[in-house]
Amino acid sequence: MGKDKEQYECGDCGHRDTRDFFPLAEDLFQRLTVGDIFTDVECPECGALAHPVEVSTPNWENNAIQYPRLIAELQMAGAFSQEVMEFLSESTDLSYWELGELVDRACEEWDAIKAAT
Repeated sequence: MGKDKEQYECGDCGHRDTRDFFPLAEDLFQRLTVGDIFTDVECPECGALAHPVEVSTPNWENNAIQYPRLIAELQMAGAFSQEVMEFLSESTDLSYWELGELVDRACEEWDAIKAAT
């Protein structure tokens, strides 16, 4: 995520938006004390300092989870028959064996994801 698309949240009023909607903080060094988390923007609503917040991607929107899941589920459903694999090999630049390796890697990744959650 680019720096301008990071989510920031006001420490006082709770206003949240992307960094590009928060103006640069005025009198910054008079407002920070030792031990504060540094920030250089303030809330456009109330003027208090705003800090970056962690925004997690829901599992459903996380392609690193959903792509291996889809391939593994298709494999378990028997979707990768010899006919399908030969068709995929002809329509891609991958050999039959390379496709099989991709399916195996996706299944291993999906197993690891399931084990970690």
